Amino acid sequence: MEAKDPPARDAGVTLVEVMVAMGVTSVVMAMVTTAVVQMYRFTNRNEVLSNEMVQLQTTFQQLDRSVRYAYAISQPSTAATTSGGWYVEWTSITGTTQFCNQLRLNTTSGVMQQRRRPDGGSLSAWVTVASSLGATQPFTLQPASTSGYPHQRLIVDVTVGAPSTSSQAPRRSTFSFTALNSTLTTVSTGVCSDMGRP
Repeated sequence: MEAKDPPARDAGVTLVEVMVAMGVTSVVMAMVTTAVVQMYRFTNRNEVLSNEMVQLQTTFQQLDRSVRYAYAISQPSTAATTSGGWYVEWTSITGTTQFCNQLRLNTTSGVMQQRRRPDGGSLSAWVTVASSLGATQPFTLQPASTSGYPHQRLIVDVTVGAPSTSSQAPRRSTFSFTALNSTLTTVSTGVCSDMGRP
């Protein structure tokens, strides 16, 4: 009589092996998902800050063209107004028209705005030139001097804020503008004082 082969074993896997494989896969997927979410947040946060820095750079290039040809810069405010605004003014000439320019930074809303008035004309509305800004003393005037610069200089020192969900610190930016039409005898009192600082 011939010997019979032993019955073949079931080629499947046990329930315990399936549960272990599912557990390992779940842990790996959780780690991968967390890494992808973190990379997305990091990229988004940096993109927002980069866009704000580009916006600020563009704004200050425009301001440079205006302040560079200023004849006089006012003494900036030394404290924020009750509405949270910091102010500075300057006079400039475009073509044959003289303008009074006013710049303010509202630290409550984080918005920098500018308005101007032609000599003998009406005051324009506020135009937002940058946002997501902060500062403790954004505007500083350096008077013309024989020992330093022979022209007035306006220093603007602000921070570009990170998103509120970010743990990243805001980035500080300092810009210096030289009023090339100012002289050693230029005074900063009474410059565009009729524009008011609301």
